[in-house]
Amino acid sequence: MFFMCFPFLCPLCLPVTRRLSTFFSIFPSFITGVFCNLINMILDLVNYIKKKASTAMEYLSNHGADMINNMEDGFTKWNDRREEELEHRDTGLGHGAKQAPGYEVLTGAIKAGSKLAIWLSKRI
Repeated sequence: MFFMCFPFLCPLCLPVTRRLSTFFSIFPSFITGVFCNLINMILDLVNYIKKKASTAMEYLSNHGADMINNMEDGFTKWNDRREEELEHRDTGLGHGAKQAPGYEVLTGAIKAGSKLAIWLSKRI
């Protein structure tokens, strides 16, 4: 919220503008007014950024825990599925899957398909 500064009342601006007015040989009232208004614009910008940051922090504090819980649930589901697939693989290998016709071809196709899916997911 921008407002006009009164140079004779502004304790922040007055000492700086006195020095600037003697250095540049400008009327003190003019440079004080410009300097005060410049400071007020900067302070308004800082307040605006602070409000946006507090809004973002509030959102994260409200929804951040939910996001982390969803990620943890996803990891546990992924680990459960991985364990099931490893169990299926071990069961198949225990029943002599390596001696089955076409085992090497099928295994190679599955590995190539997995690598292709990973490659595509990185590109898209």
